[in-house]
Amino acid sequence: MEAHGIEFVEFFCKEKIAPTSTIHNLERLSKNRNIAFTRQSFDKSMLQRLRDQNVKLIVTAGCSDKIPVEQWEHYAINYHPSVLPKARGPFPIYRHILKPSDACGITIHETTEEFDSGPILIQEPLSVCEQETFDSLNTRLQALAVKLTTVLFSDFETYYQNPQPQGEGDYWPHIKEEEYTLDWNDNVEKIDRVIRALGSDQSVATFTNKQWAIKSGVVWQEQHALEPGTLVYMKDQSAIIAAKDGFVCLTDFEEDSD
Repeated sequence: MEAHGIEFVEFFCKEKIAPTSTIHNLERLSKNRNIAFTRQSFDKSMLQRLRDQNVKLIVTAGCSDKIPVEQWEHYAINYHPSVLPKARGPFPIYRHILKPSDACGITIHETTEEFDSGPILIQEPLSVCEQETFDSLNTRLQALAVKLTTVLFSDFETYYQNPQPQGEGDYWPHIKEEEYTLDWNDNVEKIDRVIRALGSDQSVATFTNKQWAIKSGVVWQEQHALEPGTLVYMKDQSAIIAAKDGFVCLTDFEEDSD
């Protein structure tokens, strides 16, 4: 955006909602650029503050607050990690891996009163690789967002004045705890998909009577007579646990502080 003359004035981020990596990146950028960083919900009271700073554009991504655009006379756009109107809803990236479909991609659309429903300015699909992880897919989506941003802001007014309305779509709810909790009675293929889908955002698992936060691991099928959930080996940051039809080797995990 900066390459096209956009100047950042203030960042807003809800700490309890945003991934830790997002918070750290915004903190670092705001400090390096001397940009205000506000950790609170975005509400109507913010609009006048932005007007006072001569702000003309509000950009959101992964925002759980409804922007009061009905009281905003300038531009407002949102970035969403799917090809809308498919996969509306909060942070569908996990589900792109849990249950791959043709919904993955980036859409930049006009912000309206309804989440993820505004007219589309620009979008592009992105295929999900066979062994995709949350971290790899998130990185690829960010790169695609940068690409589309460059195209959009090369002729922003034309795109904004000629949007494509959204049709009927579907809604993907936020992932539930039971969906990112490893069940040793599942087959290793399903366990592997859950580990990859959460990646550094961490799935959870229970063994040695403790709950652990899991970042990465590998699985393989192998016949055995062990009870699912049996700890076969553990040392430092490695552990092998028996599953229904094989074994899971956890390669990066820590005791869950939650």
